[in-house]
Amino acid sequence: MLASHLLKTMGRALDNNLELAPKNFNDNDTCWSRDQEDFTAMTIPKPNRFRCTPLTFAILLLFHVNGAAAPPPAGNGKIAFESSRNSNQDIYVMDADGSNSTRLTNHPASDVNPAWSPDGTKIAFVSSRAGFGNDEIYVMNADGSNPIRLTNEDAGDYEPAWSPDGTRIAFGSSRDGNDEIYVMDANGSNQTRLTNHPASDYGPAWSPDGTKIAFASDRDGNFEIYVMDADGANQSNRTNNPADDADPTWSPDGAKIAFETIRDGNQDIYAMDADGANQDRLTNHSSDDFGPAWSPDGTKIAFGSLRIGNAEIYAMAANGSNEVRLTSHSATDTKADWQRIFGSPPPTATATPSGTPTASPTTTPTGTPTVPPTATPIPTGTPTVPPTVTPSPIPTPVPTPTPAATPTPTPSLPKALNISTRMRVESGNNVLIGGFIITGNAPKEVVVRGIGPSLAAFGISDPLTNPTLELRAGDGTLLVQNDNWQDDPAQAVQLTTLSLGLQDPNESGVIATVQPGAPYTAILAGNSGGTGVGLVEIYDTNHAADSQLANISTRGFVLSGNNVMIGGFILGGSSGNTQVAVRGIGPSLAQIGLNPVLADPTLSLHDGNGTLLVLNDDWNDNPVQAAQLSDYGLALQDTKEAGIFVSLPPGVFTAILAGSNGGAGIGLVEIYNLH
Repeated sequence: MLASHLLKTMGRALDNNLELAPKNFNDNDTCWSRDQEDFTAMTIPKPNRFRCTPLTFAILLLFHVNGAAAPPPAGNGKIAFESSRNSNQDIYVMDADGSNSTRLTNHPASDVNPAWSPDGTKIAFVSSRAGFGNDEIYVMNADGSNPIRLTNEDAGDYEPAWSPDGTRIAFGSSRDGNDEIYVMDANGSNQTRLTNHPASDYGPAWSPDGTKIAFASDRDGNFEIYVMDADGANQSNRTNNPADDADPTWSPDGAKIAFETIRDGNQDIYAMDADGANQDRLTNHSSDDFGPAWSPDGTKIAFGSLRIGNAEIYAMAANGSNEVRLTSHSATDTKADWQRIFGSPPPTATATPSGTPTASPTTTPTGTPTVPPTATPIPTGTPTVPPTVTPSPIPTPVPTPTPAATPTPTPSLPKALNISTRMRVESGNNVLIGGFIITGNAPKEVVVRGIGPSLAAFGISDPLTNPTLELRAGDGTLLVQNDNWQDDPAQAVQLTTLSLGLQDPNESGVIATVQPGAPYTAILAGNSGGTGVGLVEIYDTNHAADSQLANISTRGFVLSGNNVMIGGFILGGSSGNTQVAVRGIGPSLAQIGLNPVLADPTLSLHDGNGTLLVLNDDWNDNPVQAAQLSDYGLALQDTKEAGIFVSLPPGVFTAILAGSNGGAGIGLVEIYNLH
């Protein structure tokens, strides 16, 4: 899904060259590069001691591509809420200022508890439409279309909460006789009980890094806020007050937990540090205030209140000031949840793009597709991939000798769940080419999506109007191609079942099973030579398989302003940090005949809130990072090239490749998940 999350700005189409897939994990990995109608090979050092494990790969083009399977920095989108204004409970959305209220569900049953997916494209909710007294969890598109039932139990399932990477949903259920916290995959599979206590456990809320879940429990005689690991381990209370504390929600930076409490005689909103310290009252009204929901940028909290006699939704600053009423209706409006929209990393003082890129999320289908039985057209103007190549390696440092075997990552380490890059799709040799390799021991089913028209909804003025997709093997053999995703009825049904149907009928999608140890290339182009901003995504549909997508890179023509290259990725998994390397390559590309190259690349790494984590211009500027890159066989060939080595927790991150002082040229960005 991801899409989502999904990341924002990329450059123009790679001048005459686009990077293809790594050939093999030998001492040096070979990546194929297209120059006119020939392919030459670039040797990329194999970091022998790590496993590259991106599980989803997306490439955006504004460069003209746009997109984001990995959610980039977030802004405040619409607010979803439940309302009884049409005689029964339904799900509505409104703008962040309370305007433009729109009904999304319209069913005789009650639809409640809306929860936005991390990429802002779907809403999970609870409905009794399966029968009175039998609440189940559903998911629908952000416009209310295509509701899909996820749970099917005689008991009630309620209060869905998405994991930050969008792959799982925690929820409450009474299916085992009392209220407990469960978790399931985002498609409803693998439903697993996390708590097991005679008391009642309610209201799960994921920490932003995906490692913890907060919830409310009355196991100590009254309701308190508890926190546990994402697998249910290490349950401990964060509040200890004679009054009830409930409905926890994490701040986007993970530093605070807001909650409702009646410790002052009526319900009010409080916030505390994530460890339970510094519990501060935010609202102070004689009427009840309840149901806090942080805005994605962390500056506001929406909440429900009875202060005018019926339940309405309000918003306030995160410190409790500036309370503003958002809804005004005689019916009940409650359970606000804020949509994440993709914003932009803040500008930095040095070596940054001349403009701030505008990000846009990966889109999702607006309804169930109508699948016409038409043949898949062959894209026009896409590169011809010959079956053989003559390697022309770029000299690179030899990695430190290590055992040849690459270990399978342990469950405690985060995995890269999504990678995205944006750039402009041109015609001929300037289409978008993304390469990847499967590592591990088992075949893997992947989904490749080519997105264009639906990007217009996110402010992209010149999207690729009719994308085409090809998936090719390392020797150039065409494996599968697609123009319009509904052209192949069987694949369209599979994509929809996986919640990966496309929003526009002119967008492309394919499903293929790929083999470990083999390189693959995804090519996104415009039908009949069309150009514009496009997004290509590659999804791992089976995270349980003993293999993963790995060693992914993208090359494009890096411009300035919104046309820098942005790669977003999501790290998910159990707990603990993983080491990540990001490389920005330019000058050394000239050795394989590329021109003009990005003479002085800069790299910046941001977290999901847009906070700058690391900035690098020349990779030797930071001696510690330079030594770490060299130790893993990832030293850069040119002193002007950029490199980052950092330990990251599970979460959402964005890497930006730009030219120093607004420079432009062909650049290559690589993101490695090092275990």
